[in-house]
Amino acid sequence: MSDASRRLDAVRRIQAVQAQKHRLEEWRLADLRRLEGEARAASEALIRAMDGEHPLHGLFVAAGARRLEALSAQEQRLAAERVAQAAAALEQARRLKASEKILAAAQAAYDEERRRLDLVEVLERAGDRAASPA
Repeated sequence: MSDASRRLDAVRRIQAVQAQKHRLEEWRLADLRRLEGEARAASEALIRAMDGEHPLHGLFVAAGARRLEALSAQEQRLAAERVAQAAAALEQARRLKASEKILAAAQAAYDEERRRLDLVEVLERAGDRAASPA
C-alpha cells in the first residue's frame, strides 16, 4: 500500500467522522428548535386557557402565572442554547467542508500516483519487449 493510498484512507476516515459530527450538531439544533416550539405552544395554550371564561378561572390564576413565567424562562434558555448550537453547527459545517477539500486533494494525489505507476509499468513492459529478441 502506497503512501498516497494510506493517506487517502486516513483522510476518508477523518472526513466520515467530520460528516457524522456535523449530522450530530444538526440533530441537536433541530431538537432545540423542536423543544422551543413546544414551550411556545404550551405558553400559548396556557394564555388561551387563562383568557377563557370558566367558573373556576380565579382559582388557577396564580398557578397559571407561575407556569407562564417558567415557560417564558424555558423559552429564553432554549433560544440562547439554539443560538449557541447554531454557531456550533456552523463551525462543524466549516470543518466538514475543509475535510472535503482535503479529501479531494488526497484523491487527486492518489489518482496521480496511480497514473504515474501505470505509466511506469507500461514503459517497463515496452522496454522488456524491445530488449527481448523476437
